[in-house]
Amino acid sequence: MTVLGQIIWGITVLVVCSALHVGAIGLAIRAIPSTLGWLRLSLPFFSIILTVSFALSLVVVAHLLQVAIWANVFIWQDIFAEIEPAIYFSLVTYTTLGYGDIILEPGQRILASFASVTGFMTFGLSTAFLVSLLSRLLESKAD
Repeated sequence: MTVLGQIIWGITVLVVCSALHVGAIGLAIRAIPSTLGWLRLSLPFFSIILTVSFALSLVVVAHLLQVAIWANVFIWQDIFAEIEPAIYFSLVTYTTLGYGDIILEPGQRILASFASVTGFMTFGLSTAFLVSLLSRLLESKAD
């Protein structure tokens, strides 16, 4: 694949994954107030635990879906023939661990680097969201 083709594919998948991630965070933001109101009344002691667990679960599912999207892109682009190495490489690249046990050909490396950029950006969004949520929950408990 050409450099331009890798960049176009990379940006496209990055945008799709980012939209999915923002959508998951938006879903959590919409669902938490109504859930939290019910939890405060019926289970005040566990309200923070359950609320954060719910938000964290949505974030984890969003990350896993993005890893699956990247794995499928690697298969569609004939970088991998089977799903297991594609998921493994996608997960290692997305989380920016980069073990180095699988090294791609020169015509595939730029595309794969976009998977790490996607993970880096969405982990930042997840962290900001969860820190904000915890701050608000702890402030409301202090009142």
